[in-house]
Amino acid sequence: MEELENETGKNLQRIGRIEVLTKYKEFSSFNIIQVEAGTTGFKGGDSGHGCRTYFKIEDMESTDMRCRVISSNGKVYDFSEVCGASQIEIMFGGDAELETFIGALEFAADTLRKQAEYGDTNADIKELKKELNDDVAKMDRLRAKEMAWRIAFFLFAGISAVELLYMYCNRLF
Repeated sequence: MEELENETGKNLQRIGRIEVLTKYKEFSSFNIIQVEAGTTGFKGGDSGHGCRTYFKIEDMESTDMRCRVISSNGKVYDFSEVCGASQIEIMFGGDAELETFIGALEFAADTLRKQAEYGDTNADIKELKKELNDDVAKMDRLRAKEMAWRIAFFLFAGISAVELLYMYCNRLF
């Protein structure tokens, strides 16, 4: 990967009413991307205190880039299917968000470096699937045991089976 020295610079982005000084740089291989990032820095609290963080990655040439946004209710918006993603911007407000985003980017960079060097194998994927299946089975057993204890408690407390069924169907316990 080559860093293009002449393609670095500064910019000013606005997040709401707050301006953020950003820096950008291009990186090239058989594609070219530009990354732009900046923050106002820690401001002593949540978004209301004024901390803003900006991050953008942009396809400058020949980049296979896709983007999905998943809402809190699980709905998936796949923008790569609609229009193709040419740039993705992420903006945060608050000190905690800045701190966790830095940690997330460091983790992502470390993970990508290790996997780029060593790759993953089908054995790694099979092992992970087995672990996930084992975890799901363990959670199912724990839920069944917890449900049995709840039923025993309610029956001991004198609640009838019909009342118990009503409570279960209405998620009251």
